[in-house]
Amino acid sequence: MKSVLRAGAVRADRAAVLCLALGLLSGFAREASGGGVAVLRSSDLGIYVQATAAFRSAYASPVLELSLETGADEALAKLRKSSPEVVVAIGLRAATLLRDRLPRTPLVYCMVPSPERHQLSGSRITGISADIPPALELELLQSVAPDVRRVGVLVGPRSDRWAREARAAGVRLGIDVRIARVETIEQLAPRVRELVLESQALWLPADPDIATPEAFQFILSEAVHHGRPLLAFAPGLVRDGAFLAAAPDLDWVGARTADAVRRIQSGERASDIPALDLKKVRLVANLKTAQALGRQLPGSALSGAELVR
Repeated sequence: MKSVLRAGAVRADRAAVLCLALGLLSGFAREASGGGVAVLRSSDLGIYVQATAAFRSAYASPVLELSLETGADEALAKLRKSSPEVVVAIGLRAATLLRDRLPRTPLVYCMVPSPERHQLSGSRITGISADIPPALELELLQSVAPDVRRVGVLVGPRSDRWAREARAAGVRLGIDVRIARVETIEQLAPRVRELVLESQALWLPADPDIATPEAFQFILSEAVHHGRPLLAFAPGLVRDGAFLAAAPDLDWVGARTADAVRRIQSGERASDIPALDLKKVRLVANLKTAQALGRQLPGSALSGAELVR
């Protein structure tokens, strides 16, 4: 009987040792492989910080938060040490850096303009574009200036696709979108002067050939002189005097980014999660400009709006 008990004790001891060893190995494997989620933003620009906060709120689990403000090498060293299972890039610089320098880690980007132009695609990449569709901008204009039925917009030689989308959106909304194509900088002034006389509002999109500081100042001066509201492509231009702009709804962006991260963590490949166009925006409006134009902003349009005073 004693020999049987001793044999049982030995087997129990061996089992305990084996369990302990497996536990240590498992813990070592977890430590070596890392895990979790890391966020890298392009800078500490206000909108990137806000987008980071929106993602963290929607994801509701611990994340490693880094910024390229401290330097790319330092951020990459911390990322490699943590070995995240998914990385979130906020802004173009962070997205392209992670694409090139962490080629095996699934990547979810947001706040990135024209992601297809920057080759942000592949088997491990998905995300949300920061480009605002023309329809959303026109809907926003219509919500605060429902009387406007003719909108003049200038585009350069590389914006044919955008122009077609803008015209189609205008047709759906009952707005005549009058597009003036500018081939050279010398054509800008006469085109603007023609548009401002035949339109009830002007629209400056994020056109790489048109959207220069000098062009904005000239278009703004003509719009103010003729009492026309100016729909601009960035909130910063509203602070400089434009009537309004559409900005990404960061809560929506954060929630969609968190959804993509959770799907990857549950086993889906990033490439099987469709990249999304922006679907929801918020209003940024200049109250001084609205007053100068004699316009009242409808209360229904002000929910979640940023008002520049």
